Amino acid sequence: MRKLILTATVALLAGPAAAQVVDLNTAGSAADPEAKRISVELAPGLQSTRQLPWRLQQARRRLIDGGSVSLTDLRRIADYGDGFAAYRFAERLMKTGNPDLADDAAHYYGMAAATGRAGAIFGMVQAIDAIEDFDAVPPRRMDVIRDILLAYARAGNSRAIDAVLQYHLAGKPFGSFGGDVERLVLNGSGDGAAGVSLQLATALLQKPDPTRAELERARDYLELAQASDSMRMTLIAGNLMPGVETALAALPVPIPETDDAPTTEDTE
Repeated sequence: MRKLILTATVALLAGPAAAQVVDLNTAGSAADPEAKRISVELAPGLQSTRQLPWRLQQARRRLIDGGSVSLTDLRRIADYGDGFAAYRFAERLMKTGNPDLADDAAHYYGMAAATGRAGAIFGMVQAIDAIEDFDAVPPRRMDVIRDILLAYARAGNSRAIDAVLQYHLAGKPFGSFGGDVERLVLNGSGDGAAGVSLQLATALLQKPDPTRAELERARDYLELAQASDSMRMTLIAGNLMPGVETALAALPVPIPETDDAPTTEDTE
């Protein structure tokens, strides 16, 4: 059943994701409340308790009512596509403190997020960070987790944006996020956004003959880095900024385009 859910999730990710505003109150007190409200629904999830076998129907009703549900039943309900059960199962996995279960927790938090539970993004990022051996995680599982995280970042979820930028800067566990980074960095915050801003600015400045537009983009990225709380980032950006301004001042002043083309009378 897990394979079926993963396959369905990947198929849905191929199409446009619909963003919606929700307030699930499922994240910790340190969570950004604005980020929590931005949700993306990638999979329909379980539509009715009656879709479950009889025993799991009873277990799900207990879960909804706040009663006790065995770990085995919780996982089985989650594997039927129940985002709430997936979230609770992931929570219980993380509470064990066992890093070998972190990728399972990330997977189930991802399932919860894919059904529109935005608060699961916070848990998913924590679970990803708790994974000790990424080589031991099936690549397909990491691809699905990456796609869910990126879908939330594209929708404007600030926690997802910051995580994408941090992972891009580190180069792991997902490698480069490509062109998405340039757009996301404008909405990011913290050291991740500042570090990626510096990275993007440096790449532009390392070109043999950067154009005016490239220098202006580099200046914008450096301004973002200068706004960081990190003194190191601020100093590096501040040291690079005068060189950018000097290079811009040395370029020919662009001549504004006009519609005053010579007429026949002017040329006679």
